[in-house]
Amino acid sequence: REAEAEVGEFRPVDIALVGASRGPFGHHATTSSATAASNNSNANWKFSSNEAETGLPPVEQHASLGRFLTPYQREVERLSVLKNAPQRVDITQFIAAVKEIHDHQGLSCEDLAQTLDEYIAQKHPWQSRLNVMTLIEALVKAELSSEIGDYFNENPEDVQRNVHVVQSSLKDKSQKVLRLLGIPERSTATAPATSTFAQPNQAAGGLDF
Repeated sequence: REAEAEVGEFRPVDIALVGASRGPFGHHATTSSATAASNNSNANWKFSSNEAETGLPPVEQHASLGRFLTPYQREVERLSVLKNAPQRVDITQFIAAVKEIHDHQGLSCEDLAQTLDEYIAQKHPWQSRLNVMTLIEALVKAELSSEIGDYFNENPEDVQRNVHVVQSSLKDKSQKVLRLLGIPERSTATAPATSTFAQPNQAAGGLDF
């Protein structure tokens, strides 16, 4: 009866899988080329330009900073980190690049102006702000779009702040940009309040006590 039991006993058959290797615990570890290709594809993923499905502008991961940049930010970032102010060839290439982005990716020049404004904020190094201010000057002179001038006329504060800095080169460049845009060097937001307080004094001067 023991012999009969041994004859009828089920024994699992060890079948080697194609493209598989035995793991440390005796299990088969699949190493198919499709899985490897998928892993490599995920590892190399950098940006998504699925604008047609999401309706949002494509963004790209800046490898050195670990953050995501829009196409405009990528171009401004590239020139903002220069050790010296952008030269004519740099500016020419920049204008061509932003035109390409505007025409083929559907991003507005107001988006570009907002990006430039972000890079002249006081949190950035003064040389970086000088570089970006040079780009703003070039874009205004080139009359690329009225949207750029309109944006800075409505939001002049960051340009005005750079007029009151220690670095003379940044100060001079900021003054040039303001003159091109027809914007005063100081904000006039407090002007109405000043005139309001002046009127009673003038009136008091004409009274007989």
